[in-house]
Amino acid sequence: MAALAADVKPWNSEAFQRKQMLQQAVRNHGQVDLVESVDDQEKLAVKVMPLKWIKADHAQFLATYPKSAEKPWVDFAMISYLNTIDFPQACKLRGIFGDGTSVYVAYSLATEGDLFYWCRDLHPAERQQKMKPLAIQIAEAVGHLHELNIAHSDLSVENVLLTDNGQGLSIRICDFGMASLARFAAGVRGKPSYQAPEMHSREAYDLFLADTFAVGVIFFVLACNDYPWVSTSPAKPCKLFQFSQKFGLAEFTKKRKARRSDGQMLAEVISRDLFQVLEGLLQFDPARRFNLGESCYTNPERTSLWELGWMQDDSPGMVLT
Repeated sequence: MAALAADVKPWNSEAFQRKQMLQQAVRNHGQVDLVESVDDQEKLAVKVMPLKWIKADHAQFLATYPKSAEKPWVDFAMISYLNTIDFPQACKLRGIFGDGTSVYVAYSLATEGDLFYWCRDLHPAERQQKMKPLAIQIAEAVGHLHELNIAHSDLSVENVLLTDNGQGLSIRICDFGMASLARFAAGVRGKPSYQAPEMHSREAYDLFLADTFAVGVIFFVLACNDYPWVSTSPAKPCKLFQFSQKFGLAEFTKKRKARRSDGQMLAEVISRDLFQVLEGLLQFDPARRFNLGESCYTNPERTSLWELGWMQDDSPGMVLT
């Protein structure tokens, strides 16, 4: 068996029973399986990746793929660190295993899947009420990461998992393979719909504010059951994003139909309070973008998300029109 990182244990296929595939892990050239421990019947999510891609450790991976934005060993290290400090919105890493062909990374199972499949059949007005506890948790979690000097850089509805804690749904953030301990960097990271516009310049930008833009896209998807745009890249022009840049998000919501709303426009179903949240998080100019309450933003001219009424109370607010 090829030599692996010291904390990788031998994979015992007899100790785990594979139940089904949960999803493809395309960027990791593998998949995520639902697995049950034979000893205690604990259900786990196990990411299976070929050793020929992931390599034996972080150093070998970087030597082979020096330009890769996805760094799997960084993902494992970040999750392990967050577990040691009892970060509440991280999955529990149960172990990293190898068998000479594949690497198996076992996590505690998020019982309710990811945000992508959350409440897809609800009317927009109902979605906005049900999404609020999740939105608050997401903003708190990402702000907490930033206080730990961690930029996630790949936030998306697929990378926020849900689990039932007996008192309701709680979120778990996963896939830290693009995370950084540096607040400022250059280069494009994350999925095209979530990429902050400043990523597409060649200059260094604030990764915390880029995360905040991605949080705005997540909130939009939760509220509207739809993506606001396909891409923010000038190299892959998206007419929806170009319209929003030119005319503003308010005008965009007046022209875009809401899903499952009997033909209503987004402006007719998004509450005024929630729109203020979306507009502040999705500011195309990072200098005007809201923050998530991080202590590093001391400029009083930058609004904190937590100052807004939608994040603080249960009132539905008025629609935009």
